[in-house]
Amino acid sequence: MLIISDGVDNHSRYTERETKRLIAEVDFPIYGINVWQPQRSGNRYARQCQDPATLDTILPPSGGRVFDVKNVKRLSAAAELISEEIRYEYVLG
Repeated sequence: MLIISDGVDNHSRYTERETKRLIAEVDFPIYGINVWQPQRSGNRYARQCQDPATLDTILPPSGGRVFDVKNVKRLSAAAELISEEIRYEYVLG
């Protein structure tokens, strides 16, 4: 699973605790891309840093990783890194 987010909680349906519990129950890695980009009306970086429920804190227990993208033009490069990482995963049984 891949989540692309601006990192800001916009009235989520689930609380941070519920989200962490649900992620702990999945048996596959969840990857995330935080898109950090200043907006014309101000600096969004400050809003993103204030949000305690960022992808950085909730996704790593699933086995996935989070990539920070500060320029939308680098979004495809982050997606390619995730694709490569998933390609080399395997399951021992």
